[in-house]
Amino acid sequence: MRGSQAWIMTFLVTGLSALLTLAASPVTRNTGPFMVFTVGVLICASWTASFWYPFLSSVLAALFVNYFLVSPNLHFLVNQRELLRSVVWLSFSNGLVLLLRKVRKSEIQALKAREKELEVRSVLERLIAVHRAAQIGTWDWNLQTNELVWSDETYRIHGLAPEQFNGRMAEWTRFVHPEDLPGVLAVLRAARKTGKESRSEFRVIWPNGETHWLCGRGQVIMDDRGNPVRMVGISKDITQRRREDEALRRSEKRNAATRLAAILAHEINNPLQGLTNLLYLMSRDRDNKRETLDLLDIADHLLDRMRRIAKQTLVLYRESGTREAVDLVQILEELLTICEPQVAAKQLRIQKEYASVAAIHALRGELSQAFSNLLANAIDASPHGGTLILRVKQLESSDANPVKTVRVEVEDFGVGIPPEDRQRVFEPFFTTKSESAGLGLWASSQIVETHGGTIEFRSGSPDGKQGTCFSVVLPIESGIARAA
Repeated sequence: MRGSQAWIMTFLVTGLSALLTLAASPVTRNTGPFMVFTVGVLICASWTASFWYPFLSSVLAALFVNYFLVSPNLHFLVNQRELLRSVVWLSFSNGLVLLLRKVRKSEIQALKAREKELEVRSVLERLIAVHRAAQIGTWDWNLQTNELVWSDETYRIHGLAPEQFNGRMAEWTRFVHPEDLPGVLAVLRAARKTGKESRSEFRVIWPNGETHWLCGRGQVIMDDRGNPVRMVGISKDITQRRREDEALRRSEKRNAATRLAAILAHEINNPLQGLTNLLYLMSRDRDNKRETLDLLDIADHLLDRMRRIAKQTLVLYRESGTREAVDLVQILEELLTICEPQVAAKQLRIQKEYASVAAIHALRGELSQAFSNLLANAIDASPHGGTLILRVKQLESSDANPVKTVRVEVEDFGVGIPPEDRQRVFEPFFTTKSESAGLGLWASSQIVETHGGTIEFRSGSPDGKQGTCFSVVLPIESGIARAA
């Protein structure tokens, strides 16, 4: 309340108290002329929140009582009795004012503390909401006891409920991916030793088996002697970012594959044309024996296949022309004939499990290329004297899959694909062979997808069985294949 308003309020309350005292004087003369003024003084004290305004009201009350209510009326008496009564009144009234001010001050402080608490709580709630939206959790690591304190979001980005974590550092390391754990621990040790900020990206394995990427940042807190006592920091779920980075990396590889394919197609096209001409001239020699002509015919067939590969620029340039009825069993048999020297060198036993299947409408050259890559890989992976299985089976339509399809499987019994490589086998340029460019399986997957089919594999088994089986499923109907 402003000063002028406080003064006006003081005089109004004191005047009103005087009028009520005069009106009640027949009743209050014996009980005390200051009864009503006590209420007025307390009103001034509570309203103005100051000492001087109620003090003025109490002084005016003393003057009013001595002038109007004490005989003789309309005269001031300053004898010892009246002076003592005024002192007692002023002491009593101002004592109440001081007591009321103290109570009110405590209430104001409590109110401010409450407002501060609400403000802090509001800030924390907003911060928690921001952390939840950004998938950021906070943590506090006691370096002396190895205890970890996590925020609610930290539990969530680890896929854990609070009761699933005992708050110990050793327990947390069980959730970090085994391949990433040594690096994470090395970063934490370095930060603890140097006092610098730590930063690392690593994978965690959720209880349900899912793998998520986290980014952790921490800062060491030292005591007065410079010894590390705590490390506090944040952890953020960056799984989506890593997936986007991986998609970008794969896209860059595809672009690189496109450029490489164009270069290869250009460089090998001219020599192939020259070889074709030479074979044509050799085939026109009338002195050729029948066996020579057969070999020349095979060579011409292989060159024609290489021309198709060059024309397709490793499947980045799609084969033109209409699709035709293709017998998948016939394609596999032709490929086995071409690969006969490699099969004989390893003394492999070819186990054929061919069922009666309908022909599919497809681009014959592209499918030959796709299955040639699968068969070549299976032969390379097979041990000497091992078995290689080729399966062809027609899958009937069902409610779940209303499209008639044909499944072709190529299975070997080699060492299998390591678990850490299984997610990358269809990436361009990924290979575990020093002499391979890493384009075969990627090209096969592109061909199968172009024909509306799917390609997948299984490698190894829980019972310890080794080997790898690639499975290709293709639709029979030409319309569905083209639409896909």
